[in-house]
Amino acid sequence: CILDTANQIIAHNASRKDKTLWTERETGDKVTLFRASDERSEAAWVCDRMQTLKTMGVPFGKMAVLYRVNAQSRVLEEMLVRAGIPYRVFGGLKFYDRREVRDIIAYLRVIINPADDVSLRRIINTPRRSIGEATVAELARDAAANGYPIFTSLQEPHDALSSRAKKSIMEFSDHLNEAIATVDTLPLAEAVAYVVEKFGLRAIYEKGDSDEARDRLANIDEFIGAVNEFAKLTENATLESYLENIALVTDVDTMQDDQKVATLMTLHSAKGLEFGNVFLIGLEQGLFPSMRSIHDPAKLEEERRLCYVGCTRAMDRLYISYAQQRTMYNQTQHNMPSQFLSEIPERLLEDAITARNAPLTNPAVQSREAVRASRANRTPPPALPGRLGGAYPTGTPTGKLGIPGVTQGLSQAAARAFAEQSAAMRLFAPGDRVLHKKFGEGNVVELRGRGSDTRVLIEFAAYGVREFVSSLAPIVKVNES
Repeated sequence: CILDTANQIIAHNASRKDKTLWTERETGDKVTLFRASDERSEAAWVCDRMQTLKTMGVPFGKMAVLYRVNAQSRVLEEMLVRAGIPYRVFGGLKFYDRREVRDIIAYLRVIINPADDVSLRRIINTPRRSIGEATVAELARDAAANGYPIFTSLQEPHDALSSRAKKSIMEFSDHLNEAIATVDTLPLAEAVAYVVEKFGLRAIYEKGDSDEARDRLANIDEFIGAVNEFAKLTENATLESYLENIALVTDVDTMQDDQKVATLMTLHSAKGLEFGNVFLIGLEQGLFPSMRSIHDPAKLEEERRLCYVGCTRAMDRLYISYAQQRTMYNQTQHNMPSQFLSEIPERLLEDAITARNAPLTNPAVQSREAVRASRANRTPPPALPGRLGGAYPTGTPTGKLGIPGVTQGLSQAAARAFAEQSAAMRLFAPGDRVLHKKFGEGNVVELRGRGSDTRVLIEFAAYGVREFVSSLAPIVKVNES
């Protein structure tokens, strides 16, 4: 099914020479398609599928997540850390390791803790302000001799420094002191945006007209977007709490054994590589294919070739996803599903929710008879007619399950599958596997209270433990048989 899917997509390229990939393996599982509400829901779903594969004996080293642009990795990386899944970014740096992002973080750390000499050394001449290495070394010597941090040396530069160096240091010191005083008066998101603009951290790259400069600007916007997201999700969010949150992500010690870590990479980096299980995320019009290629036939065909490459990186299982709403570069957009999805026949796709109840198989050893038998018992996914000119299954909640308070819970296919047990789902028990509209799948860990006031505590791989009123929460049990 994987190669069939890839061939169906690439067949829409008019300039392509007619050829079809084939395999000696038996027919494998259908391609799993998931429609997420947003990028966090998408990342949570990826984490949950990875955990499920791991319990089936598949090492993380045989899993890869492919995406169109580097900025997509930020939310995914944070979710993987929270889910305890080790990973590496192939062919690039992890999001919080990128130079422009580290510069912003260093400024924020100095503003919170002026005694942080390591961070201060990083930013003292970024952007360039005529404070060279020799000047910094003199400031460090003066600070060490007097037993105070370099920040204190900035306030009254040593006489051994030139007048030009002293002027530059005093100007930087004044700006830093002003920022320290101002940040305390601003909400978190405004404080970070203020620091970025005040110290010209965007201006460094706005002067350039290269792809690298544009990528770095995009990463700065994505970082500011991450701050906004944290502020919305965290009560009484502060700069200190945000930096602690970053530390949880950046301080993770991932294992170097490739068999024990999942791989994250852009589609361009994936050429020539293969993985047992591939997650191809972000198939949305304007993202993949990119906005610049939609109205350019030549560029659109190149994007389609990339999609073909992404599909053919998978040897055993292929998972595809897209989000109805995505916040990236600090901009929230509502995108249509990628036109590439409409080019895949419905017979090759399977609803992610429906697939959750089907046992995982090994395409390398299963027989055709076993494949036919397993598929014969599956509930066909609902069609999705629309502007894309095709119909395909989805995993976004649209059906009504008859559970109090649930007007949106699961796809229509899943709603039918769960309807018969709706009465039993009014109450939950510790150990139950459940599905939440926003947070994905999790395990019930505790029940509190009685009757309509009963509260259920659920642990989600990417979101931790959350508490809900059982009679109102959009949650249903998952059939794990």
